[in-house]
Amino acid sequence: MKKYHAYVGMVLATCLFFGIWGCSSSGTDPDNNTDPVQTQSDWEMVGSWTGVYFEFANPNDSSQVVNLSQYGVSYLMAIADDSSYTSATTFLGDTEVETGRITVQGNQITIAPDTGDPRSGTYTLNENTLRIVVPDQEFDFTQDGIPEPATLTVELVKTD
Repeated sequence: MKKYHAYVGMVLATCLFFGIWGCSSSGTDPDNNTDPVQTQSDWEMVGSWTGVYFEFANPNDSSQVVNLSQYGVSYLMAIADDSSYTSATTFLGDTEVETGRITVQGNQITIAPDTGDPRSGTYTLNENTLRIVVPDQEFDFTQDGIPEPATLTVELVKTD
């Protein structure tokens, strides 16, 4: 039971610190690009989204996979037509709110929080399902205090 609580605590810390998305830099500075790539009001990503799946997987060891949704983590995101967003990550009753801007170019997405480093990956949008894959992340799969390489996959379903 003690190991379970340590694991849950590690998941909580990871979720709240990384905001479910991980911390990878795109190599670009969104402050140099004041105009989001998408701004029209009919932009398909505009609306409310609920996270239904978020998984860390070790690209070097297919047996190391953690689906955070199985541990009660919930994620909500609202995207406005000016490319701003507000997200809320909740675990064990604690909620962390993040605001920022989203830019897309081709199938690349960058999520730039108002505080913290931007995170980049690829995305696909199929009807009401948004899937984002963020490589070059880290997650401590073995709970030994040493994070292993990870890829984060997030799926969100549009709720409006």
